[in-house]
Amino acid sequence: MLFWGMVGSIVLYLIFAGIVEQVMLRKYEKVFAEAQHPQGTILLDSLRFRSLYYPATYIDESIGFKASYVIGELRQYAGKWADIEGFYQSHNRLPGDKVMIAIPLEIQQGKERTYLNAVDGFSISPFDAQLLIEIQYKYGSLKNTNGTERNLYLVYVSWAEHKDPGR
Repeated sequence: MLFWGMVGSIVLYLIFAGIVEQVMLRKYEKVFAEAQHPQGTILLDSLRFRSLYYPATYIDESIGFKASYVIGELRQYAGKWADIEGFYQSHNRLPGDKVMIAIPLEIQQGKERTYLNAVDGFSISPFDAQLLIEIQYKYGSLKNTNGTERNLYLVYVSWAEHKDPGR
């Protein structure tokens, strides 16, 4: 009887945690959907996923992988990246003091596949690098059309049970 009580408690906890997670995802999706984006940008795809990452630290080696929830968009822009970056630096606060991060992307050709990656020379955090791996899996078949350059970027907000992983 005690065993089944413990199993039932664990199951109820997991169900409750899953419901709380879905409520948080919907809350941030709504907030992100109301966010401003620069004029002249085009929404290509909305992103919503859970990502496991390792917080880079040399102080506490007992820290293991953590989960982070990401809401974002893959967007295309015309013009200069400096204008896009400047817009997000001045309009990047969402309710709850969440920060929108924007990363310029380019289509790169590997030995056997095409993938998205941060533009050469753009500094990214370890968390951003992990997100790019997720993006590469999702958009592995994205190609340049007719040899024309596509100005792409990822803009996202994330949260977890930890401090902000952004820059």
